[in-house]
Amino acid sequence: MRSLFDIFSFQRARRVKLSAREYLLYGGAGLLLLALVIAYGMEIGHFKYLLHPGRLMGYSALAGLLLGIGLGFVLRVALEKRRGRRFESLERVQIHIITFLLCMFFAPLFAGWLNRGLASKEVEWLPFVFYREEAFYSNRYGLPKGEKPEATGYHLYLFDQDIEETYRFTLPVPVAEGLEQGADIKLPFHRGALGVYVLDKDLLTTDNQ
Repeated sequence: MRSLFDIFSFQRARRVKLSAREYLLYGGAGLLLLALVIAYGMEIGHFKYLLHPGRLMGYSALAGLLLGIGLGFVLRVALEKRRGRRFESLERVQIHIITFLLCMFFAPLFAGWLNRGLASKEVEWLPFVFYREEAFYSNRYGLPKGEKPEATGYHLYLFDQDIEETYRFTLPVPVAEGLEQGADIKLPFHRGALGVYVLDKDLLTTDNQ
């Protein structure tokens, strides 16, 4: 059976005919890739509840890049042994680029699943300094005319005095009504499996002072 790199090689100008088995195999791979993209979009919705989402995405993407480089080498050697000949230079480059780009792109998805899925059950109430809270309205059809829409979410801005860093969370409910700027506030978090704290939105109330 031909490899995916044989079929989509940039050096081939003629059309390659596939067997029924190859149609099923590569069709299944395409559906799996589509499912991962959809899952990625859903997981991004959870990133807004992370204390350091950029840190998780950056480190996991770097780890995915390193994994992809090694995996690309292993995959190339395995395919060459199966074919009984070495790939051309351009084909080897294709294998390495595709492999490490896929690993780097999807690494944050699996890191998010791992960090959130295996997070500690213990709730930690972390202290912050309140900066401001802003209500916002979001609707794919736009603002209704002549009506005052109700808020669909709230942007909460906090400050961590220990590391002098500002955070913004997008929350479904207000949690700082009546608080003045500079007031202390505590929010419930779970320590993630990868060390990135996950906000427990189910424990949020309007009385987290």
